[in-house]
Amino acid sequence: MRHPSLANIEWQDLRQLSLGETVYNIFLSLPFLLLSWWSAWQGWWLLALVATFFFLLPH
Repeated sequence: MRHPSLANIEWQDLRQLSLGETVYNIFLSLPFLLLSWWSAWQGWWLLALVATFFFLLPH
């Protein structure tokens, strides 16, 4: 059962993305992944935890 007010909403997540937008979205969280790995390797666990949180945060 859908609410009648939802019929007028244009859903942006179903639109086509350009190649640049696709590449941007794929690599958006890469710096946080690299920071997480590097800080864990250095033994800086708090920074690794924060960087992992931002890596896993949905965008």
